[in-house]
Amino acid sequence: MSLVFTSHKSIARTTLPRLLNISASTTFRFARSFSHPQISTMSLPSPVPIALCGKSQTMATNFSDSMSKEGYEVVHTCHDLDSAKSTLPSLLTSSTGPLAVVIGKGFYESEMQDIIKHCQSEAGGAKTVWLLPDDDKFTAYMKVKAVASAGTMLPGMIAERAAAALKENGVVGGGSTEGVKSGVHGF
Repeated sequence: MSLVFTSHKSIARTTLPRLLNISASTTFRFARSFSHPQISTMSLPSPVPIALCGKSQTMATNFSDSMSKEGYEVVHTCHDLDSAKSTLPSLLTSSTGPLAVVIGKGFYESEMQDIIKHCQSEAGGAKTVWLLPDDDKFTAYMKVKAVASAGTMLPGMIAERAAAALKENGVVGGGSTEGVKSGVHGF
């Protein structure tokens, strides 16, 4: 026999880790001795919510469309440094906020680092997967393909790389939250 306690909504939002996606309907099962709570493994939503920092609105729109085909939903887009720093921290601490942030090549390296540091300090260490462009992962074949298509295939190619990096780091719709590797990763 076990006792079931339902968590209070305000506690779920403030003191329990956001990564677990604990909501008002989450139940904890305690053994009779009340020694150790058993929390069932939580799964990620599908499509997985992500945020995008991309300076080009056209590229951002095309990237978002391509990511939806990969099982990810861009729930928020920032086109400049100020909007990223002002809106992302509150989104990252929200129980329904993005689990990952993809930052595009339009941002300087210093801006990317500024966004990450600001969000990490303001969001109270929210566990987030950050994806930054990595030129070494953009192969010669991909460059030729992008040039040959006059750039029209570029957003789709970037989305494929981002989706692969998200999957490598455990951000998969329906997957377990335990496999998510928060931190900064290249794609």
